[in-house]
Amino acid sequence: TPCIAPRKGFTKELSMSIKKQSDISTEDRISSFTLTQVERKGKERLLFFGKKKVVLSTEDYLSGYYYPGKKFSPFERELLEEKSRLRKAQDYLSSLLGKKSYCEKEVEDKLKKKFHLSREERERLLSPYRKEGILNDESFAKDFAERKSEEGYGRKYIEAKLRRKGVSLETISRVSAKIEPNREILFSLLSKKDRSLAAKPEKRRKEALFSFLLYRGFSFDEASLLLEDYSSSLPEENVTERRQKKTEYFKKEAEKCYNAVRKKKTDDYHRKASFRSKLIQKGFSSEEIDSFLNERGYKFHD
Repeated sequence: TPCIAPRKGFTKELSMSIKKQSDISTEDRISSFTLTQVERKGKERLLFFGKKKVVLSTEDYLSGYYYPGKKFSPFERELLEEKSRLRKAQDYLSSLLGKKSYCEKEVEDKLKKKFHLSREERERLLSPYRKEGILNDESFAKDFAERKSEEGYGRKYIEAKLRRKGVSLETISRVSAKIEPNREILFSLLSKKDRSLAAKPEKRRKEALFSFLLYRGFSFDEASLLLEDYSSSLPEENVTERRQKKTEYFKKEAEKCYNAVRKKKTDDYHRKASFRSKLIQKGFSSEEIDSFLNERGYKFHD
């Protein structure tokens, strides 16, 4: 095959094109990977690569030689960014655990979400805190259980909270076995709740207090025993006062129901049945209703 000679001037144009591309590539490389500025901010150093900023600790900064104009390969700058990210994560972790205690899962999730750290990176950061006992799920669970028990919460509530935080079932089981309700705190909470129920029928009052204990995380059996002990601990004057309020409340409700049903356009039988039904739904007994009717001598016809 015969050779085709290049057109005149082609070699020179090709050479210039290659040089131009080389110049552009060099320019891009300099603007991206040349350290353009160094600033000090508190205990940190800010390294600028154009608009890109890398934060180093004083220790990391002094371990190298950084000055405006210094060139970095892509790999070298990537190492700097990785070092900066890990340093930020380490400072964040130190601040986090210095303020309050967390279980391991909570801390891992925070690091993963905020800094996108790999499992190996998280393990490297958390390992010293585990060795020093700062990060310990057993201690965290015990402290949490004691604190919540002092606030009047029961075993089921505490177990559920620890599960959601990521504490293992084995650890929860060991801690849960040692939880004892703080009766003094609980009786104080029950007394406060009870004052708002003083005028309610006895059945409704007990149901409300029982539901309150269940909501606080106590089992059915625990709530029953606690409510029984609480009732036994009440002074006689409290019981008398509650009975008086209950009697006044019942009379008020019975009068209101009687006046409402006697206006209904129906027969005497259905008026009386409606009257009894309304009061029973409010938690009053048949004996209380009959006693009220006999005492007042109320009839249901017009």
